[in-house]
Amino acid sequence: MNNTVVLYVHGFKSSSRAVKATQTKDYIHDYEVDLSFDAMDLPNTPAEAFADMCSLVEKYLNQGVKVCLIGSSMGGFLSMYLSAKYNLKAVLINPCVYPWNFLEQVKGKQINVYTGDEFEITEKHVEDAKKIAESYELNTKNLALFLQRGDELLDYVDASVLLGRSALVHIEDGGCHQFDHYEFYLPEIIRFLIN
Repeated sequence: MNNTVVLYVHGFKSSSRAVKATQTKDYIHDYEVDLSFDAMDLPNTPAEAFADMCSLVEKYLNQGVKVCLIGSSMGGFLSMYLSAKYNLKAVLINPCVYPWNFLEQVKGKQINVYTGDEFEITEKHVEDAKKIAESYELNTKNLALFLQRGDELLDYVDASVLLGRSALVHIEDGGCHQFDHYEFYLPEIIRFLIN
């Protein structure tokens, strides 16, 4: 096993087969032979997703493997606090930094189009997200932030204000929530994570 693993943390109603996850896996396979890649399908609710990611991180750390994170949207939120809990480097792509606001807006029945899972967002899930954020103190020097002002789902200003002291901040005009041309930034993302 390689000594460093990059874990991709997908967003809400997404999966380990998301476009950015696949692009990251392919890039590491093609260009970064000393790294390994992992991603898992996470539960659709924040506390359960965070717990599963903690188990995955701890599995690698217990094997003596260095862990780095790339998180998109809700996965960016999870990565922020995994970084805080385990002192890991993390790259956040259009992160959802206040997921309780988002979850409040989408309460009710949902379906994950990748997995077909049907689930319901309740007030408990809103509170669970708040509890995660209250449990750990962020170290922004371990974080890199990639934002596009054209994000149609999340206001990039929220992340910029909260995480503007991150070690690396990249904000560009245009784009979308998916983060246009993500693959172009992978060399910079990987450099940040492994240095």
